[in-house]
Amino acid sequence: MPSVSLWSWTQTHPFTVISWSRGRQGTLKLLVQPRKGFSADLVRYGALPTDSLISFLALFTGPHGITEDVDPYETTLIIATGFGIVTSIPYLKKMIHGYNTCTSHTRRLHLVWQVDSIGVCIYHDPFSDPS
Repeated sequence: MPSVSLWSWTQTHPFTVISWSRGRQGTLKLLVQPRKGFSADLVRYGALPTDSLISFLALFTGPHGITEDVDPYETTLIIATGFGIVTSIPYLKKMIHGYNTCTSHTRRLHLVWQVDSIGVCIYHDPFSDPS
């Protein structure tokens, strides 16, 4: 099981929230960009078979920054580079849901995603999971 050091609360970790739901969520999905230490341990731990996983308490802060309501806009342009695409996933899910349920004015969505290698694109299909 991954563990953290006494001073780990002073560190930032490369976790990005990728879940979005129109209602209350029972699960928070994170994308972890493994570096070293705790994040690398967590990725290795997460690769175990699902029947061997356990839940544990995590403390986190956020969200940080400003969330812009994009529902009033008819056309939206999202620009992302590399791993930065993951911060756009909740927005994209919300806009697609708004379009499908006619609760948003958004009718055109343009996504520009610049990547240095195809490996960045293959990590996960965030739209195959409805949450």
